[in-house]
Amino acid sequence: MKNNRKILVIEDNITMQKMFKKLLSPYGEIIQAFNLKEAADKFTEEKDITHIIVDGRLGKSLPNEKPNITDELVVEMRKTFKGPMIAVSGDITHNEKLRLLGCDHSIIKEDSVFYIMELLDKEL
Repeated sequence: MKNNRKILVIEDNITMQKMFKKLLSPYGEIIQAFNLKEAADKFTEEKDITHIIVDGRLGKSLPNEKPNITDELVVEMRKTFKGPMIAVSGDITHNEKLRLLGCDHSIIKEDSVFYIMELLDKEL
């Protein structure tokens, strides 16, 4: 399974994206999305995504877009996506809300990469 993983990382912080890419690349192909539109497009285009990591609080990507609508994205993706979905945020309350909406795990952002690596190691 290790070589077949395609991990969609939805995160608007470029530093976090770089860290996810560097540390999670040994676990599979990393597909990066920096805003909600990119996330929706890549989720649609990449049919064989195996894991999704989603920032709990994305900023606006378009001028008329309402901020922090990650909730709606999670609900839409969960309708068809059956693999592990992990909410990553510094806001514990919002992470738990995302779990209720369909995420399998919720992780505080500061601990996220290492916790995700541990989850992926367990799959081997």
